[in-house]
Amino acid sequence: QPCASSMGRYLSSSNVCNWYMNECNGKTLTKLGIDDNNLMGTLPSEVISLKMLEQLDLDGNNKIMGKIPEQIGSLSELFAIDLDNNMLSGRIPDSLYDAASLVTVDLNDNLLTGTISSRIGQIHRLNILQLHSNQMDGTIPTEIGAAELLSFVILNANGFTGPIPSEIGFLKELEKLRLHRNALSGKIPTEIGIELNGDSIMEELFLHNNELTGMIPSEIGILTSLTRLELRSNKLDGSIPIEMGDLTTLIRLTLSENNLGGKIPSEMGFNTNLEELFMNNNELTGALPSEIGLLSSLKRLFLHFNDITGTIPSEICELMTNGNSLKTLSVDCGVTNPQIICNPPCTCTCFGRSTGG
Repeated sequence: QPCASSMGRYLSSSNVCNWYMNECNGKTLTKLGIDDNNLMGTLPSEVISLKMLEQLDLDGNNKIMGKIPEQIGSLSELFAIDLDNNMLSGRIPDSLYDAASLVTVDLNDNLLTGTISSRIGQIHRLNILQLHSNQMDGTIPTEIGAAELLSFVILNANGFTGPIPSEIGFLKELEKLRLHRNALSGKIPTEIGIELNGDSIMEELFLHNNELTGMIPSEIGILTSLTRLELRSNKLDGSIPIEMGDLTTLIRLTLSENNLGGKIPSEMGFNTNLEELFMNNNELTGALPSEIGLLSSLKRLFLHFNDITGTIPSEICELMTNGNSLKTLSVDCGVTNPQIICNPPCTCTCFGRSTGG
């Protein structure tokens, strides 16, 4: 329990156990919680003298700079380190990987550089790894698959390169995998679906804005708890797998700005919770499947800059009438040489111009 419950008692001359948000066991400080207070300066190396410290929470101060103390991992009781939204720089200290009790590492939104050590797999209790919006680089180590309790892996907005390690498929507790806005290359590993063997609890898979190639693996259909699948802005090719229709809990799906071809599978009509579907800027062909009209929750459907032809099925147009949800339907229906015919009651966005009938 907190040693104090009143606001306004940070950095006072009273015992640190009386500071708001700090916690103590007897007279021993176990939580140092000074978040969102506009603190400036560096994180003092003397923090490692707090041998019984379990939680270090200095997030949201925005102006703490310098390096994380090299011996931070000597705090053997430490299970949560939260230093996000500051100006910390340098590498993650090697000693941090010795902190076997760690459950949460949250270092988002700093200026950290360097790589993720292959020793990450030694932190067997690790549940949350959040390093997004830094300046880190190198590859994601395959050893990450040994940290089997990981539920959140948030590494987006860095400079990570190389392939997505297939060993991520061993993380059966994984709920959120965010690797977007890096420079990752290679194929999406099939193991993300195969190793989970139908027991997936993954809700978010964000791989957009990388340099991924190859086909979307059919095994992605095993991830039946997904609510958001973001694959846009890569170099993916091949056709959209029919197993995409197995993702019946999807709310948002982005496949835009790739090199996907072939027809849109009719099985996507099973994605009945879908609210946003982006497939624009690809090489999709054929007619629109009428089964898209089964997506009664759909609000935005972007299909422009493809090779889709024919007339928009009436079942899709009906999603725009009688108070139904579809608000934006973007297709290649321009006045000059239209590929798709947009008839009433559809109101289509044609190359950025809204035309009715």
